Amino acid sequence: MFAIMPPANLAERIDCERHYFAEKYNSRAALKPPVHITVFPPFWDTDDLPERVKGLHEWAKTRVPVDIELRNFDWFDNRRSPVLYIYVARSRELADLHAAFIVQLKNMLPEVELMNEYKPHFTIGYRDIPEELLPQIREEYATRPFEGTFKASSIFLWEHDGSRWNVIGEYCFRGESSA
Repeated sequence: MFAIMPPANLAERIDCERHYFAEKYNSRAALKPPVHITVFPPFWDTDDLPERVKGLHEWAKTRVPVDIELRNFDWFDNRRSPVLYIYVARSRELADLHAAFIVQLKNMLPEVELMNEYKPHFTIGYRDIPEELLPQIREEYATRPFEGTFKASSIFLWEHDGSRWNVIGEYCFRGESSA
């Protein structure tokens, strides 16, 4: 999986929201991965993955950091399982970063299947949300505030070792634009 990770202070705030939700609504699935915005979801053919995508280091050096703005909570109304998340404001810069990343990744890993639509977010609850509590949860999170901003300056590659996610690569952007 490729992901954007917020700075530690914001990750801690988001993680507090995940823990609050997990405790109040007995829904713990979202606590398993670290706090992140998915750039490309997990895929299972990872033999020599860091070597196969090493060109991402050079590509990342051509990119500038991207401002990320978080605004409150929202839902994906999936049939199998709804997802409660912190909304990431849509921006041309983030959309361009994602599109350019996908082009690079597809060049390096032609066998991976592309995502349909990119909807960046921070997951708060999913998979094990009790269905009978959905009306109460929706009511609470319709007015529950959350705001934050950060500058994404790299994309991380994660690998699952069977029990947890571990960072196995970081692709750092070049820094602030001089323009």
